[in-house]
Amino acid sequence: MPTCLSLSSLVCLLLPLLLGHATDRNAVFSPYPESTVPVVVVETQSSSPVLISPFRYRPSGPQSAVVEFCLVNRSTKPTVYVAVSAKLVYHLALPQQTGVRTTSALPPGWCALQSFGGGRGSNPADPLKEIRMSVKEVVFADGSRWADSPKPPEEPKSESGRGIL
Repeated sequence: MPTCLSLSSLVCLLLPLLLGHATDRNAVFSPYPESTVPVVVVETQSSSPVLISPFRYRPSGPQSAVVEFCLVNRSTKPTVYVAVSAKLVYHLALPQQTGVRTTSALPPGWCALQSFGGGRGSNPADPLKEIRMSVKEVVFADGSRWADSPKPPEEPKSESGRGIL
């Protein structure tokens, strides 16, 4: 059965491709030459029912920015909630978590334009280095959900490498 894409979904999918940006693997998007930072990194999530497609980065100071992106529902069910996490990484300071949650219905194959802004301030000595984005949770209209599961903890090992009893 063919899937119909809305015009906004088509634009969200094609715009990054036309601009030369990947959309389904660790996509790195930077409006600056390669030698400068920051960049927006979309983490690989092959099982995620929602795809993040960044298309605009607007700095609002050396330590803050606004990122605009599309959330594309690539599942066969409509979503009613999507949580996106963003980690702002600086050259010196500890990373800062931010993100966006959307509660708008998103039919299969459709795109929702979203944005988030964040940052620490205007200290040029510790500029924003990168922004790492990932989908954390999706709730579908039928009540089912998908969540990004953290890696299971590793078993502690002794110095001999055999494991602690």
